[in-house]
Amino acid sequence: MTANAGGAWPSSGEASAFAAGDRAGWARVRVSGMRCAACARTLERALCKSPGVESVTVNFAVESAVVRWDPAVTRLTAVIASGESAGYRLSPEADAAADTDLRAARDTLLRLAVASFFSMNAMVPAVAVYAGLIDGMPPRTSFCLAITSGVMALPVLAYSARPFFRGALRALQRRTLGMDFLVVAGSSLAFAYSVRQLARGSSDVYFDSASMIVTLLLVGRAIETRARRRGGDSVRELLAAAPDTVRVLERDGSERVRACGAVPVGAAARVRPGERIPVDGVVLAGASSVDRALLTGESRPVPVAAGDRVEAGTINGEGALTVRITAAAGERAIDGVARAVEGLLSARAPLSALSDRAVAVFVPVVVAVAVIAGGIYGIVCGGLGGGVLRAVSVLVIACPCALGLATPMALLVAAGHAARRGVLFRDGEALERASRVEVVLFDKTGTLTDGRPRVVDVQAAPGISGEEVLRIAARAEAQSEHPISRAIIAAAPPDPRPVDGTLTAHPGLGV
Repeated sequence: MTANAGGAWPSSGEASAFAAGDRAGWARVRVSGMRCAACARTLERALCKSPGVESVTVNFAVESAVVRWDPAVTRLTAVIASGESAGYRLSPEADAAADTDLRAARDTLLRLAVASFFSMNAMVPAVAVYAGLIDGMPPRTSFCLAITSGVMALPVLAYSARPFFRGALRALQRRTLGMDFLVVAGSSLAFAYSVRQLARGSSDVYFDSASMIVTLLLVGRAIETRARRRGGDSVRELLAAAPDTVRVLERDGSERVRACGAVPVGAAARVRPGERIPVDGVVLAGASSVDRALLTGESRPVPVAAGDRVEAGTINGEGALTVRITAAAGERAIDGVARAVEGLLSARAPLSALSDRAVAVFVPVVVAVAVIAGGIYGIVCGGLGGGVLRAVSVLVIACPCALGLATPMALLVAAGHAARRGVLFRDGEALERASRVEVVLFDKTGTLTDGRPRVVDVQAAPGISGEEVLRIAARAEAQSEHPISRAIIAAAPPDPRPVDGTLTAHPGLGV
């Protein structure tokens, strides 16, 4: 999704043109290849060095970057090329976001499954040693167990840890350090020391530690990927509320189903009772009631007739409507709401900017502390193995992943949950300040309802029970999609008998 330098969102035609590098001057692009918050900082610096780029904001949690540039100096394709030269993949295509997230989640789960299986087997010899189960056994037995542990750790480092190794290599090529470097350094150090011990004929190895480092971090990566997908789903759920197709009324009076993006402004569309309205427009003919809770939070359907406006994503009630389309796909009210939510998810809250600055210097400090801790222990206690373990512990436990991810991920999850419940925030700062709000004023009580009426009481005339009244009313309302009809049907006991005769719904009057 893009906007021009003045802040107005482009039409669908302009949105497709910006992918080739048009004059929009503003773009939100998808980023692949970031492994930690330090990667986001590296990408920001690389993009800012591109001529003509005015500002860049990279959000690691949602894997996106917001870029502003001078159209007279550069094009979006050049900006993307500068990001790819830094080792990341940038794409203005937002439609593939869900598929990309799904593939990433599946890849992470597969690597986690392999790592979990082999790590558990690599830990068996270590557990046996710690539990004293092999005390008194020949040294050859314990040595064979140590070799078995090393064999089990190999698939973890060779396959499951491959993304960490790739990320660390790219970071070193860019002369930076990130979370991947700490993971690779910790696991490789433990594995290399264990191989050295085997070469010396000792069974004092730490292959289990090397494999479990990767396994535990893959667990965290899986949780992170799932949270990111759920946050991104909030935008897709909003857009899914509006149908992709519309019934266009042709000049000869026939109806033809077309994609919303292929219907021009000014065309006439037909909306049947109970359907979601696919377009923004003005009612030309017909009368009905429209549930606008998705956009306004109103709990009651609003009556509409000729001359009234209707919006995409709202639910038509009991009457058929003919609507003249006034906004193309991409310019509808619901598209603006979705852009607002996506903008919130891609923005950086003030606290996120602070944590990102801390991450930039945190990794080198962690590496220095690990070297010092391992060296001091090895010198003072005279044990190389103990020094290695201390260094590995510092590298893994002090991983900056949580520091750089906690704030943007909390913002992502909170904004996603709020959007699914119809609560929208203007920006990340507003959401951040909401935790300090003590008093909230609402303009009307209707906004505080859940938007679904329900039957709470039945007043029946003498000679008939309330249950029978509900049964009769539910049969009459069986074909209606009106919220009150749905409430009556939900409260009434099941009645499989069909309705005799013809039922007609009169807008504002009933059946």
